[in-house]
Amino acid sequence: MIKVFRENFVLKLIALATSIMIWFYVSSERTPIISRQVNAEVVLIGKAPDNVIVRVRPQGCPVEVSGPRSEVESINESDVKAIVNQRSARPGVSQLAILRYEPPSTARNITFKELKHLISADVFEKQIKPFRIEPSYDDAAPFGRKYSPAKLVPARAEITGIKEDIQRVAKLVVNIETRGGSVRDDLIVHALDKDGVLVEGVGIDPIKTHVELNLVEAPATRTLLVSVAHTGRVPGPYELVALMPEPNQVTVVGKPEILAQMTNVSTIPVNVEGLTTEITREVPLQLPSNVTLQDGSGIVKVTIRVRDISHPTP
Repeated sequence: MIKVFRENFVLKLIALATSIMIWFYVSSERTPIISRQVNAEVVLIGKAPDNVIVRVRPQGCPVEVSGPRSEVESINESDVKAIVNQRSARPGVSQLAILRYEPPSTARNITFKELKHLISADVFEKQIKPFRIEPSYDDAAPFGRKYSPAKLVPARAEITGIKEDIQRVAKLVVNIETRGGSVRDDLIVHALDKDGVLVEGVGIDPIKTHVELNLVEAPATRTLLVSVAHTGRVPGPYELVALMPEPNQVTVVGKPEILAQMTNVSTIPVNVEGLTTEITREVPLQLPSNVTLQDGSGIVKVTIRVRDISHPTP
């Protein structure tokens, strides 16, 4: 047996080495290892200090990836993530360290060769400014109805950001879709500039507000003449000539069915007892319940005119 093994030993050794070389060659051709450079996307993790805002500058973050050809060639720009912790950010610091690189799920067997260890960033001092939240909605209610003033809880919010962005904010708005009915919902608050364009890059706290917008019956209006009643009598030889209100008509507001029954608006009775000369008095109006004046205080001036009938006018 040993003799057989020793026969042509050198040739057998050469054959074995050749087989091993061929196996390695075939294996490398089936799963070749290649390298290429790609740009990684910067991903911030951790929480920045409360007094600062971190913004990564637009830039490439090149990294060399190596691994099986199929995996390396499947990697697109920004598939690889460069992980950066922003906890160390401080005002005046312009670079942050890259902690590690993470491959995409389709290329788990690749390795990385770092071409840079830091990324450039701007660290700003955080600004805070309070704003009132304004409701925005189509106020065209169905006929005979109207929207009562919108109720927002909370009615104010704070915006946070860098000074330049906060200065662009003109107002905070919550957009309400009425769809012809009442609204009760938690809605997102938006920061807008003076032209009504959304301001990016600012935070809003709270980001939502609870909105209550009720569709209610709209009161009708009607303009009616003022009627003046009186009590008492003027002494002889005088007679009552006229009771002249100013204004002589007013506009009232109320339910349509109530206003439809009204023909005028009366004052409280004016006492003319004993009058012998013209006089002007301020007299309150008498309004039915649930009826109000559109304008005015509910007081009219009534001029009372009398004349002496013992001296007929020529």
